Amino acid sequence: MKTTLALFLLAATAKAQGRTIEGTVQETFVERSGSKRPAFVCEGKTDLPEESRLDGWVYFSPFEIGRHLASQAVEVKERKFRIEIPIFPERTLAGTYVIVVKFNPYLQQQKILDALAAQVREYELRLTLTIGTEDEIEKDRLRIYAKLGAEIQSLRSIADAAIAAVKDPMSDGDWRRSMEKWTDQIEATERAVSHVPEYRALGLDDLSEQFMEELGQAVHHVLGSARFCRLSPSDPEAVKVLHEVRKRIDEMIRPVALRLGFEKATSGELAARLPEARKPAIQTLELYRGTIKNPTPDGREYFKAQLALHKKKFQEVALGMTEIAPEKHQEGIRSLMEKGMALFRAAQEAATLEDDRYDTLRELLNEFTSEVEALESALQESP
Repeated sequence: MKTTLALFLLAATAKAQGRTIEGTVQETFVERSGSKRPAFVCEGKTDLPEESRLDGWVYFSPFEIGRHLASQAVEVKERKFRIEIPIFPERTLAGTYVIVVKFNPYLQQQKILDALAAQVREYELRLTLTIGTEDEIEKDRLRIYAKLGAEIQSLRSIADAAIAAVKDPMSDGDWRRSMEKWTDQIEATERAVSHVPEYRALGLDDLSEQFMEELGQAVHHVLGSARFCRLSPSDPEAVKVLHEVRKRIDEMIRPVALRLGFEKATSGELAARLPEARKPAIQTLELYRGTIKNPTPDGREYFKAQLALHKKKFQEVALGMTEIAPEKHQEGIRSLMEKGMALFRAAQEAATLEDDRYDTLRELLNEFTSEVEALESALQESP
């Protein structure tokens, strides 16, 4: 699969006065340490000076500076360049990738700068490449979510095994060996989730790195409490502490479980998010009411900008509820989303401020509010 992109110049000068970078990108296999690995290979040509440095980065869409998966620097040779960036060990995660190739003047040899003279500036080529169909992209996403979820569950299982073993009449030697095994399993799990490119691509590296480290520490705390309980089985305070630290693990995992989808939200947890869904809609109407009283060009632009933010916030909350809600509440959330989006569409149409549409927007807000209240009532009646 290939894609081609013409020159992308950051400097606002005539093309004739600048240099060009052109190229294509494809997914292929490259040799690394005696084995074949999938890689993004970008090949192209440029009229930048010989030995110019080009830096290539691969991002998982959407593009976000600093969130690249890997990078490579190469030199221009005979007006050509080839950048090979392997990321995944066996197969490429399905999805859309952004490949950026950049000439950074601050990283060049002096002779390159001298050769460019007045043409010294930053040049950039940006390409996109999609791997897999929409179904394959979603399937891969769910697979990676499930993989990290299983690692989290494995740490929780270690804590449960340690608590169950407190009253097990095993020998001291068996107990010591069990503790060593659990400790090794915690460390092995932390290693297994560290620096995994799939987690970074899907924005899960905050969980696979920091959260898993914190969870591992919490499980170590359970092991320590279990050891103390085994030494003092009749001490009620020791038992209390053991169950408190175990409860803390569930509290840590709960929001992550919802995010990854291996647990579903309770009715109470969904109800707690309804105010977040309602707020952007109310703010939109209030903003419109204040803006239509003085419909200046600046006011119109401000309204459009704020409307985009309110709409984005509403979509994030509504989609987040959809992802964590059990099936019985999906229809109610979809109805809420439809009513909310109807309000935002009408607000976008009213953003010209050519006529007063406050009454129309207020009616749509009332319909949306009724939908929120109906869902809230359904959640209160549901266990």
